[in-house]
Amino acid sequence: MNQNFRRSRFAVVAGTSGWVALALAFYIVVGSHSGPWFYKWSPSIPWVKTGQRTRPVVTWPLPESYKVTPGDLLFGEQQVERMVHDRPEMARMVNSQSPVWKWCVRNFAGVSLGQRIYWNSGKPAPPDSGADHVIPFDGKPGYIRVDEMRRIGTGDAGKASCEELWAKAVFELNNMANDPAFLQIYNDALAGKLDRNRFIERNTRLEYLTELKTELVHKNLWRQSGSEFSGGSYYWGAYIPDTYEMWISAYTDRTSYPWIPFGSYYDEQVVPYLKSVGKMPQ
Repeated sequence: MNQNFRRSRFAVVAGTSGWVALALAFYIVVGSHSGPWFYKWSPSIPWVKTGQRTRPVVTWPLPESYKVTPGDLLFGEQQVERMVHDRPEMARMVNSQSPVWKWCVRNFAGVSLGQRIYWNSGKPAPPDSGADHVIPFDGKPGYIRVDEMRRIGTGDAGKASCEELWAKAVFELNNMANDPAFLQIYNDALAGKLDRNRFIERNTRLEYLTELKTELVHKNLWRQSGSEFSGGSYYWGAYIPDTYEMWISAYTDRTSYPWIPFGSYYDEQVVPYLKSVGKMPQ
């Protein structure tokens, strides 16, 4: 399964200074141990432990934690329309009556984050990430970006398919539901509560959770959209392992994910900040 295109590159809107601004330039994740049998990485997502392996409890329909107004829904519709206009391949097999379109409308409207999410037609950073999102911060709104190209390294590898583009957008919208958790982990890192390995683990646990959510959208919405749709299940994490430990063990190249970006971010941003304020990770 090729998961690299869905590796998010989080950033927080600028508006601070010094080391905090550097730390916020690339933003990260969440988690806390709440007992021997359950892990909670957000207030509503328990992690079940079986032996030494863990998996978040994620069921369909995905939770909509916030109410939205008709005005919010109109805003969400406008964002999806702009996204499809800017990425016309997305209209090849999907229209405003498609289940996945309607799901995106509601998430742009704010049902999972509690505030509106914007579409941004710019390129993700770095270029090979495929898609990313910027969290709402300092009074500025959050947004997602999806690259129309499928990239390998820094080079183009052709245009992404309709299905791949929708999978990227769904992944980022799901990931934005974790933004409050991202902020908590950011605070924990700057407080010296996380060493490098724990920092990487908590980031990747959230991405694993987002993979599972995205798989459920594929199973319950995308596959309902018509028999003409291609079988690109791997775009959606359809073959993701049953536990976090099995999933993360597939990554062994320390020059790639998850050490890049999470480990490098910790080394280049968190550690210098901690040293500047006389703290060391616990």
